[in-house]
Amino acid sequence: MAIFKTYDGSQLDDQIELVKDVIKEWDWVIWYPNKESLSKSYSQKGFTANTHHYCI
Repeated sequence: MAIFKTYDGSQLDDQIELVKDVIKEWDWVIWYPNKESLSKSYSQKGFTANTHHYCI
């Protein structure tokens, strides 16, 4: 079952840890954004919590 949630900046660390755990054994993944780069992307002018969601 998927759960959709509106983006919440307080969940950024959890997002990063989840993705790292998922991709840790994928040989072809060479890079995933760090907290600083994700925070910068998420603070851009066009980004709003109303239009960005998590699917868990």
